[in-house]
Order: sequence, then structure tokens, then C-alpha cells
Amino acid sequence: MKTTLNWTLCWSDTADGVQSERIPAMVPGYVQADWARTHGIPSYLEGDHEEKYAWMEDKFWHYNTQVVVEDNGMVPFLCLDGVDYQYDLLLNGRVVMYHEGLFTSTKTDLSAYIGQN
Repeated sequence: MKTTLNWTLCWSDTADGVQSERIPAMVPGYVQADWARTHGIPSYLEGDHEEKYAWMEDKFWHYNTQVVVEDNGMVPFLCLDGVDYQYDLLLNGRVVMYHEGLFTSTKTDLSAYIGQN
């Protein structure tokens, strides 16, 4: 499987609500660091800046990238480690996995997506 490595991130007030501006994201990484880097604000880990990030806890965050699953004779899996706390994994707009749990590793078979964009 190859990715473009061009991850973006945005937020919404509800899981399927209107999404905010997309910003560049680093994966692995975390929302607060991407937001700080893009908007030029101090890290929430420094001083007393955590109040500038409090609003983020009540939002739904959406990571996005393009993936092409190639047929190389092996079963392709997407492995996620360290996702906090709850998420839906969408491929081609369809939910293929839901998970809830703190930093639990998951593995999803992507065989059905070989050759799709």
C-alpha cells in the first residue's frame, strides 16, 4: 500500500457536520501540534497555553489522505496504533471500521480495495 503522505486535518461540531478549513497534518502526530504549527500559536505543552486549546476537546477531528492499495500477492492491512479515543475509518466514503478505546492497536483487511483510488 502506498500513501501520498499528504495528510490533512479539519474539525466539525458533529461527526457528519460541516467541516472547517483543512490544514496540513503530520501522521503520526496529534491535533494540537498541527493546529499550533499552522496557526502560529504556542504549544499547549508550554507555559499556560492549554486554555487556547480547550475548545478542541468538543470537536470531531477528520484526518484525510489518498491511499492506493496494490496487489502484491499479500493480504494488505491498515494497522492503526495509538488512536485516542474513538474513530470511524472511512474508505471511499464508506465506514469500514469503528473503534472505541484508548490507544488500542487495530488491523483492517483492505483486500476489497485493491486497485481502487
